[in-house]
Amino acid sequence: MTDHITGPGIFFVRSRIAHSAKDNFDEPTFLHWYDDDHIPEVIASSGVNSGFRYLDVNKTSPFGNETNGKPFLAFYPMVDTAFTISKEFTSISVKSDILPSGMAGGKEIWDLADLDVSVLGLGGVTDRVGNAGSGE
Repeated sequence: MTDHITGPGIFFVRSRIAHSAKDNFDEPTFLHWYDDDHIPEVIASSGVNSGFRYLDVNKTSPFGNETNGKPFLAFYPMVDTAFTISKEFTSISVKSDILPSGMAGGKEIWDLADLDVSVLGLGGVTDRVGNAGSGE
């Protein structure tokens, strides 16, 4: 038996540019990688149909601040969160020629950004009172 939640949910990533990368990795490059490389690869997979990227409305720095340590958010709705443990999902690249070389010399996002990754399974649906429909 697995303790992995299956069914509908979201793959959720909060991030910031790592302080250690401040000299060779800037916000425009980070967002270019997300928009033109990473998100298109994720949504091309069989388990994810769309991706969303948000910025904290009070962001003062791509490195975060005292009120929000990770000002960038990306999330991907999923029909089945079990996809996140599949070979296809774990094969999605974290390397890109868009990215500069990081501390280890490679072009991996893990060397350039701090990322908090979560998989959240749907816990319930609440419809507005008086709404017609089942909420499904």
